[in-house]
Amino acid sequence: MDKRSLGILLGAAAMLATSGLTWADTSSAGNAPMQDSAQAPAPAMSTDNAPPLMYGLDQVKTGDSSVGQNLQSAGIEIGGYGELGYTKDFGNSNPIPGRSFTSEAHNNLTLNAIDVYIAKTINLYGKQIHQQGVVLGGKIDMLYGYNGDFIHSNGLNFYHGNNANVQTYPLYQFDLQQLYVEAGFALGNNGAMLLRFGKFDSPMGYERINPTKNAFYSHSFAFGNLTPYTQTGLLGKVVMGQDLSFWAGVTRGWNQTLRDNNTGVDVLAGVGYKYNNQLNGKVNVSFGPQDNGTNNPNRLVIEPTITYVPPILNNALSLTSDTVLYYDGAGNTINGQDNGAFDEALYQTYRYNRFISYNFREEYAYFGTGVVEGLGNQGSDAAGNFDQFGETSGALNLGEVTVGISLTPFPDNAMFRTLVIRPELREDFADHALLSGGKHYQTTFGVDAVYSF
Repeated sequence: MDKRSLGILLGAAAMLATSGLTWADTSSAGNAPMQDSAQAPAPAMSTDNAPPLMYGLDQVKTGDSSVGQNLQSAGIEIGGYGELGYTKDFGNSNPIPGRSFTSEAHNNLTLNAIDVYIAKTINLYGKQIHQQGVVLGGKIDMLYGYNGDFIHSNGLNFYHGNNANVQTYPLYQFDLQQLYVEAGFALGNNGAMLLRFGKFDSPMGYERINPTKNAFYSHSFAFGNLTPYTQTGLLGKVVMGQDLSFWAGVTRGWNQTLRDNNTGVDVLAGVGYKYNNQLNGKVNVSFGPQDNGTNNPNRLVIEPTITYVPPILNNALSLTSDTVLYYDGAGNTINGQDNGAFDEALYQTYRYNRFISYNFREEYAYFGTGVVEGLGNQGSDAAGNFDQFGETSGALNLGEVTVGISLTPFPDNAMFRTLVIRPELREDFADHALLSGGKHYQTTFGVDAVYSF
């Protein structure tokens, strides 16, 4: 996608904005479906159904209505989040080896992100799409903060060379995280299809850029290394009733936008199935050339995710398994290397009450020699976190255990009910002495405050 293509995309976005339509996420398999955007005037917002910013706009009256009411009636949402964090590495390493988004946070209060978006939701499960037949939407999503430098896609990094992904100056950076337009179509009596074009968060990966979607401040080893942050291209999704969904797309590759590190395309696909209220799962697949300057061989990633809510403890316990199977046939130029990787992360969350949840994560990761050497020198298709490990010989085995708490101090306050404070204690392990202080282990304490608005 060159500058002319970006201009077309921006122009389409502007047309949507001037016609009263903007941008939004669609729900993924296993998540609660989004609220329907009714054609009739929407009911007044309340602490139960409006984000804080939209609730605040509802207090700005315009005659018999309000700014928030008018936006809601048009299906438009303006929102975002802010995240402040602090990490203490008890081995006093800075940067902290192998970390995404918290590598430079040792003993520093860090503005991880301020994110603002404008969105028009397309609810594939609602009535509007069957009433109208076709519904338009999309999203623009801007981020500023320490996380910005990690997620720059190729060609949209205006701070330094497009082929180098991570640097430390300036510490806080802007990033155009998402910009896409989309259309939803009715399929039969209970099905729907969505087509999305532009730059969007990748469906790959259980953990997300948006911290409100995660249980912990720190991230898994797979995040940003074995799965992409964003992708640019065309993505389609089909839902059949409430239980079954499919998605497929063609993109420029992992974290590639206005520039591409090769001339090939990446194909991604997936299926999600909700067996019942207790059990649901999905499988993501990515296939295509991702390495610098070569279209052959290809990288194959298969990611099955299963979530189970056992019928005990009033359904307050959630158990998730996320597995990543990774093989890059290109890897490094040294012949005979192991270019495969594997990651298994288990998550448990117990929502004790409205104020507190207990979170646990256990992870094992294996990185073949070619993967370790390839990550970090592939330019903008990897976060480069494994540069911080230095030179390693042979494959790398890693593990981590994280214990955390999610505190919601004001669940009944209209403006502050989305504030969440998340302290955590994490222990990392490695079979090479390359963690904090040249050891086989490292211990960190982290805490962040996330406020959605």
